Amino acid sequence: MNTLLQFIRKFSNLILFLLLELVCLILVARFNVYQGFQVNTTCGSLIGGMNSVRTDVNQYFSLTEQNQMLAEHNSQLQGEIRRLESRLLQIENDTNYLKRKAFADEKKYTFHTARVVNVRRDNFKNIITIDKGEADGIRQDMGVISSNGVVGIVSGVTEHFSLVLPIINIDSKTSSIIKDKKGTGIITWNGGDIRKASMEQVPNYINVEEGDSVVTSGYSTIFPAGINIGKVESFEKGNDDFYEITVRLSQDYSSLMFVDVIDFGYSAEIQELNSKIKEDNK
Repeated sequence: MNTLLQFIRKFSNLILFLLLELVCLILVARFNVYQGFQVNTTCGSLIGGMNSVRTDVNQYFSLTEQNQMLAEHNSQLQGEIRRLESRLLQIENDTNYLKRKAFADEKKYTFHTARVVNVRRDNFKNIITIDKGEADGIRQDMGVISSNGVVGIVSGVTEHFSLVLPIINIDSKTSSIIKDKKGTGIITWNGGDIRKASMEQVPNYINVEEGDSVVTSGYSTIFPAGINIGKVESFEKGNDDFYEITVRLSQDYSSLMFVDVIDFGYSAEIQELNSKIKEDNK
């Protein structure tokens, strides 16, 4: 406060002069049209210049935020470009894509194509990892196929990856049927050769022949009917009323690169119906 008083006392004459000049300027501008116009124009220019400077200053300090927004947008665009390039490369390398798309349209399902990133061979507990997950619409218990036929079933999902339980896992069970023979059964695997599996519970009154095609039965919400599994390699009648059938799998797991995860459109509806039937039977 003392400093301010000292300043005023020191420059009192100058301050008084400036105040008188301001009063004179106001009086001249108020009572003289031409001079008033000149003052208003000059003041308007000064105010406009100050506003322009303020705008420039605000824009300068907002450049960081704008640059960050542009960087984020650019990152999104780069990600989309990489996704499209990867998809294009995949389709170019996947010569059966259009054929599979036509088959999917016929069977009333859609699919998400994924790349196999790992095949873990662990004797009886083989597992496949693919590069699509929840963010891509993948859910647990979806069927997984390739251009050759059935691969397995989704058993675990994260945001960007999924685990697939293949046929060549002792915990795998796939509902199947011998094509054109009406002989239904279950495909299982007991270890050993990854190109062979067993087909169980096929009644021995069915006329089974070597070379018969084995396909999905369509009796579950996982796979639609008619997807290739393999061919009957050998069979014999067991001690009960069923065959012991060896199926040569159509899928060679040693060369698996791309797979299709089936989004079977009716699965939710069928599951809801099955749940209702179970509730009604309680």
